[in-house]
Amino acid sequence: MEVKWVRVTPPCPVSCGRGSVVVSSECRSIAANTVVDDLECGEMPRPLNYRERCNTPSCPALPVRWDVGAYGACAESCRQTREVSCKQKTGDRRIRPVSQHLCRVRRKKPEEERHCSAGGVWDTSAWSECSNSCGRRIVKCVDPCRENGKGDCQSAGPKPPHRKACDEKCRE
Repeated sequence: MEVKWVRVTPPCPVSCGRGSVVVSSECRSIAANTVVDDLECGEMPRPLNYRERCNTPSCPALPVRWDVGAYGACAESCRQTREVSCKQKTGDRRIRPVSQHLCRVRRKKPEEERHCSAGGVWDTSAWSECSNSCGRRIVKCVDPCRENGKGDCQSAGPKPPHRKACDEKCRE
């Protein structure tokens, strides 16, 4: 039976990008073109195994998307900010940051900043001079971030008193 060592290159584990395989050899019958026991190749030196690159062309462009964080607290400037970055899923399923121009080609960049309202705070005027019985002041809920200035003071705590006793006769 006539035999020879034949190189065997397995399929590449990746469809594009940088892959590699180990090229090995097997003993084959020339007439039947079938694998036979390595002992059949007897004294013929077996070729050494080696690693070879495969599918070296670049992969097609992978999808990119805007990654948008949550808005932070409302600042005194009546503005909130958030992180907006461009991300790409790689061939090995990881996500990596990439240049923002890659995302801008497909979609407008989401806003990084917006106007906000802090809710409301209690604003009090100075106490008036005492009359016969009481001192008075103006107490109102304001929000400097709103055009009309009116606030929502539900989370600002209890409303401060608008009257105070100047003598024993004045009660809330």
